[in-house]
Amino acid sequence: MKGNSLVVNPQTLRGDKMKYYGLDVHKEFVQVCELSSDGKSKKEYKIPCTPDDLDAFGETLERDDQIVLEATFNSWAIYTILSDHVDRILMANPLQVKAIAYARVKTDKVDAHILAQLLRLDFIPEVKVPDEECWEMRQLITHRRFLAKGMRSVKNSIRGLLNRKMLDAPEGNLVTERLKRWVSEQKFEPGEQIMIDNLMELMLDYEKKLFKLDDYLKNIAKNDENARLLMTIPGVNFTVAIGMMSAINDVSRFETPQKMEALPVAMILEQMVKATIRIKSQFLPTAW
Repeated sequence: MKGNSLVVNPQTLRGDKMKYYGLDVHKEFVQVCELSSDGKSKKEYKIPCTPDDLDAFGETLERDDQIVLEATFNSWAIYTILSDHVDRILMANPLQVKAIAYARVKTDKVDAHILAQLLRLDFIPEVKVPDEECWEMRQLITHRRFLAKGMRSVKNSIRGLLNRKMLDAPEGNLVTERLKRWVSEQKFEPGEQIMIDNLMELMLDYEKKLFKLDDYLKNIAKNDENARLLMTIPGVNFTVAIGMMSAINDVSRFETPQKMEALPVAMILEQMVKATIRIKSQFLPTAW
């Protein structure tokens, strides 16, 4: 009838042909458990964990077959490949899966079978998979933390060398040009000179990489309405705003405000503000 929509269960159309796949993912291979719709028929096999082999595996699937895999280091890449072949693929929370289904004997086959059975029963504790844009932001923020940590480590090593020589640097920060010149004018033993030269070069390299990355992040924040809105909050700059956006992702994924509160956003914000203050201190003339 015009105006009415008929909802058809895919399982009704394919009957026992619909299959549920549990994937236990490893670096070199993927253990697959293939279950029939009634759970009585089971096939178990391994496939190499490479893009070509995963794509070939995907070609054997029907659109209404369903897949589940636990969230791990390479799950996002596998998810991206297989999502081109099926309409429903879920990422499971490994800690919650463990709490739901305890197995006395832990093997790859058992883990894959548990995932397939939970999927068949529609009992998967799902992890929201971010879109490509959000994933990129998370990776960029993680990379920035890595660079900032490296910068701090190098600066601490330089301070250690200066302290051992009982040298008091003038007021300011190591990344300022004045202090760079001051360090270059100090007298060191040959071995110490090699170390201080290497450390100063590393610091300059980290500095350049941070500036380049920050330019890219600033451009993202400048062109994003949500980021611009977040940056109106005192203490929230472009890195904190992008970090918040990547942590929350799509706000509609939270069914209630209480579930939103369960995400440690406040803690993330606090950590990122502190990190931003530390980074700013590396580029501003503050007390050494």
